[in-house]
Amino acid sequence: MEVEVKFGVPDEETYERLMAAGDLAGYRLMAGVERRLRDAYLDTEDGAVAAAGYTLRRRDWDDMVTVTLKQATSKAAASKRGTPKRAASTEDADPGASAAGHGEGAADAAVVETGATHSDTALRREELELDLAADDPAATTDVRQAEARSDGTVPVDLRSGGLVVKALPPGPLRRRLSAMVGGRPLLTVVTLAQRRIARDAFDDDRLVAEVSLDTVTVETAAGTHRYHEIEAEVRPQATDDDLQALSRHLSGHWRLTPETRSKFARAQALLAADGRPASDEPPTRDPGADESDRATAPAADPGPAGSVEPPATAADVPEKAPPADDSKRRRKTPGIEPDDLMSEAARKTVLFHFERMLAHEEGTRAGVDYEELHDMRVATRRMRAALTVFGPYVEEKAYRPHLKSLRRTGRLLGAVRDLDVFHENAEHYLEELTEDRRDELEPLFDAWRIEREQRRERMIEWLDGGDFRSFVDSFGEFLHQRGAGAVPDFSADGSPRSRRVNIALPPVVLTELANVLAYDEWVTGPEVPLTRLHQLRIAGKYLRYTLEFFTEVLGPGGKLVIHTVKGLQDHLGDLQDAVVTSGILRDFLSGEGWGRAAGKRARAEQSTDLIVAPGVANYMAYKQMELARLVRTFPQAWDPIRAPRYRHTLLSLLGKL
Repeated sequence: MEVEVKFGVPDEETYERLMAAGDLAGYRLMAGVERRLRDAYLDTEDGAVAAAGYTLRRRDWDDMVTVTLKQATSKAAASKRGTPKRAASTEDADPGASAAGHGEGAADAAVVETGATHSDTALRREELELDLAADDPAATTDVRQAEARSDGTVPVDLRSGGLVVKALPPGPLRRRLSAMVGGRPLLTVVTLAQRRIARDAFDDDRLVAEVSLDTVTVETAAGTHRYHEIEAEVRPQATDDDLQALSRHLSGHWRLTPETRSKFARAQALLAADGRPASDEPPTRDPGADESDRATAPAADPGPAGSVEPPATAADVPEKAPPADDSKRRRKTPGIEPDDLMSEAARKTVLFHFERMLAHEEGTRAGVDYEELHDMRVATRRMRAALTVFGPYVEEKAYRPHLKSLRRTGRLLGAVRDLDVFHENAEHYLEELTEDRRDELEPLFDAWRIEREQRRERMIEWLDGGDFRSFVDSFGEFLHQRGAGAVPDFSADGSPRSRRVNIALPPVVLTELANVLAYDEWVTGPEVPLTRLHQLRIAGKYLRYTLEFFTEVLGPGGKLVIHTVKGLQDHLGDLQDAVVTSGILRDFLSGEGWGRAAGKRARAEQSTDLIVAPGVANYMAYKQMELARLVRTFPQAWDPIRAPRYRHTLLSLLGKL
């Protein structure tokens, strides 16, 4: 059951003030997590889902697809309850149908009575939800959303796909949807895009609600419509008093008006208002559905959750496409399985990033696109991190012959990449200045060009050299050998090693999490040393890399825990960039060129050969202010990691292995 309150946000100023709020109704708001959501509402050609009183939404975000079947009208809004629960009924209980909190909000029609309490206006709807990977067979339909309509317009969300009901995992959502649509294909009725800033609301350590600020974009024949909303969806620990307090605060203090329509209903209203009734718009056909299914009877109930699917018939198996050219196809994941040996998972992970490194070598040499160098460097860093994370489960001496060249490759790529990041940040700063000040950093850029050319020459010299080619050949040959780098099955004292991923991974992840949380008491007080925050950044990096290496095994929820630690990493990364940039600018203004070696610092203390560059001095002051801001707002990035909810989510994912 989804239980929430939702209000319209009338203007940009109010939206920005809500974004900056540190609390709502006395509940502490955590740092926001931004999500870019792409929603496609689906139905059969004859509207079977709507006729049953539901809406069906496919939501694309990051590499995920969330399928939601939601009651189109709220359950009796005046019904009373003690603590709002979001669990489905017993017969619908199923681990595959989650209430992950991506729900869009209000019902199409809600009962609002004169004199009703704020809890009476809460929107309550039955909701079944399922998370899928973007490449799941149920979600990978080739809907040609970019095709223009008859009036020349196109939907705002060009990437929304369809849905293949019979390919969904067994469970309540599939059973309910199959009963509604049978074998008929699902068509796209309405599309919209959202920018969502989601913030958890806490009462001490009690998670009360997820507060979402949404910017919704809908395209119609008359143009683009954009509006703002705020939702507060309660969590299982919330009480009716919490819901009333949030509702009173938003309507009283903020003077917002409750929004009783869903985003789907609002989109339909906009289409109709612009002269094209939604019902008259020919929906986009889902090519993933077999045309022959249109005349078939409703699909049989696949049975209780977790039951084995019946064997596919010839009609269920699509014609095979011509085999793809494997030499041109880049793998999206390392292909780790829960029962893989950890040493084999290490080999697959390093090989995956080794291949990515080589895929970006040509672009790095060309030097046209900064991102090619960035991606090649990231691949080398992932390989080195993988060998650290998997250290206890691989034979170090087997990898040792390749490590020196791997480190040198990463070091030379990083030397150039660091300058590119510096330049990109400086360009962003200049974009905020008036036109007459855009050349303030030219003296600095002159030095930057000389330094970058020198570093790039050293990088290309290494990539062109025989040592790099020998490294590529030998390391590639090693990584393609199944079982390469495996440690013995038994340790020196004769005890067996925990070798399988599903057994060994939980303690690995929890150790990395403990290494991060160990900083809590040292980074939550005043005047935290910058060196300590840098150390935390390194610890967080290994937690993030560990989670990323095992994304396939952790399942869809893994992306959520990665997203949270990535927010911390991005914040600390920006902070470290500000520290490094400040040092570079200081050295430049001191007349020492582009930075200086540590040994030269003492000798340079008495130097008076200063550079007169007021624009560079202004930029240094700007970076110092940015550094102070990042230090001041660090708790907003740290709180989501230290919150009990994060540990609970991670433990839940590990418990499913």
